[in-house]
This record gives sequence, C-alpha cells and structure tokens, in this order.
Amino acid sequence: MRIFSLFRKKFKDPFEKVLNKFRKGKDLSFHEYLVLGDHFRKEGVFSKAYKIHKTLLFKKNLSREEKAMLDKSIGLDYIGLKQFEEAVSFLWKADNFYRGKDEEVRRALLFALENSGKWDEAIELKKEIMIKEKKYSDESFALYHIAASEYFLKLGDTKKAKKFLTRALKLNENLAEAHLLLADIEKNILKKLEHLERAFRKFPFIVFKKINTIKTDFLEKGKMKELWNFLEQSNDPFMKLFYISFLLASGEEEKAREKLGELFEYDKNIFSFMILLLYFGIKLNMGDKNASLMDRIISVLNNIEYRCGSCSKSYREFFIRCENCGGVLSISPFFPEWS
Repeated sequence: MRIFSLFRKKFKDPFEKVLNKFRKGKDLSFHEYLVLGDHFRKEGVFSKAYKIHKTLLFKKNLSREEKAMLDKSIGLDYIGLKQFEEAVSFLWKADNFYRGKDEEVRRALLFALENSGKWDEAIELKKEIMIKEKKYSDESFALYHIAASEYFLKLGDTKKAKKFLTRALKLNENLAEAHLLLADIEKNILKKLEHLERAFRKFPFIVFKKINTIKTDFLEKGKMKELWNFLEQSNDPFMKLFYISFLLASGEEEKAREKLGELFEYDKNIFSFMILLLYFGIKLNMGDKNASLMDRIISVLNNIEYRCGSCSKSYREFFIRCENCGGVLSISPFFPEWS
C-alpha cells in the first residue's frame, strides 16, 4: 500500500502540483495561473476563475500571445458570470489576435454578442462563420435574423424586432418562422390570422394554441362570425382542420363530417396531424362527455414541453433560439406520456 502511495505521489497530475503550490501561497507562473483559473471555470466556479485570471492583467512583460490567451480566458469567465458585454470586449481582442482561427473564441464571441443585444455585430460574425464553414444559405441566414427579432420581441422592442424580420423576409419571404413572430406583433386580428395561416403547416401545434387564444379577442369584440368565415374560407388544410374542431366543439357534427371529407379529398397529408390529435384524444379519454373535443385538445397542447435538442433545456413555450446554448431552431415539442 505504501509503495502504491509513493507511486501516486511521484506521478501526480501536473494540475495537482499547481493547485498545491497555489494553496501554499507560492508564486505561480503565468501559464500555471491560467491553467488554474481555467480549471475553476470548468468546475463552474466562475467568480474564482475570474479573480485568478484578473491578477494576470497586472503582470508585466506579457507577450502578445499570452495577452490573447488571457483575453480568451477572461472572456469565457465573464460568459460564465453572465456578464456578456464585458465578455465581448475581451473576446474581440482574442479573436483579432487569432484571426478567427480559434473556434472556441468565435463561438463564445457570437454567444456573448447575442446575449448582450449586439445583434448587428452578431449577424456579421455569423455570416462570416457560415461562409467559412461552407454552411451559408439565404434561408439559414434569414433564420438567424429571426432569432435576433425574437430577442427584441421578448424585450418588448417591436421596432427592432420588425427591422430584423424585414431583413429575414427579403432573404426568404415564405419563412414560417417569420410569420409566426409577425403574428405576435400584428395588432389587426385578421392580419394576425393571415400570418398564422402561413405558419400553420410547419408549426401546427403552436399555431393551434395561438388561434385558440385569438378566439377570446373575437368573442370580446363580438366578431366570432368573422373568425369562422376566415377559417372556413382558408385554403390551408390545417386551418380548415381548426375550423372543423370549432364545429365539433359547437355540436355541429354533421357539418364537421362533411368538411372533414372535403379536407381529406383536398390534402391526404392532413392524416399526420389527425393521428397526433387522435393520440391526444386516446390519452385524455375521449369517452369523457363533460369536456368538449376542443377543450381536451387544448388541455394537452398547453402541457406540451419544448426541449432543446442541443443542450436539453426545457421550456414551457416555443422559441426560435435556445437562450441557454444559442441554438437556432434546436427547440421542438416534447410529448410526455399521459396517463
């Protein structure tokens, strides 16, 4: 046992040696301090990592490379502390030194720009990264503009949100994601419905919930007939399906069957959505006579979880961009098992 202990001591991890020197108050070299701070950041102790790295700012005669390494580490520390504006200034300096060749610095800089609201700069950097990685397309670049719009929409800044949506639509006028956000901005209820109509095919569940919410506005203004007419006259099969659910909820089963027959003749792909609604119905006991079909469907939709496929963060609502990892369109509905 003693021999084994001596063996471990002799071949101790280099980091342990640095940590022991630090604990004993001994002077560390620049690189030892850098490694020590990086270790604490990786452990999630961001304030300690920052304090260690900050002491190196006062160290004299650092080379340009050492300064860049320090800028990178402090920038990453600031991201851990969620002080994104401070992170941007350090990461820009590091990125300039590395000439865009350090992928970790670029990803961190992009994330810091996004979360500090500097989306014009983020968009320029994103385009540069996409071109370099040969992943650029008008559609993917438009989606990134939509992520910017969503950021400002969350802050209640509709003016800036519209600016980025306008840019996105110039790149691709048919993006469902753009119309989904425009529906949130639009005050005219019928125009709001037109945007939702264009988003329904890609985001049926989200739009289904939004239209059900809009129904309250129509009720309050005594304009339910206008809503019904809009849904009935829509050429989008998913909107027609929503209209059928209204008919069923109102007890007009014969008319609902008639419209459903017309719908299947018009678009066979509607079956995929119907199967999911059937799944909901089975899970919620379709035999329950005390609740309408519409209420049961909405009950399930309101309990859908949205989960990021990149970092697994869960949300109660759908977002274009994951605020945790920055992934664009990485969030999708997660259907839990219903008892």
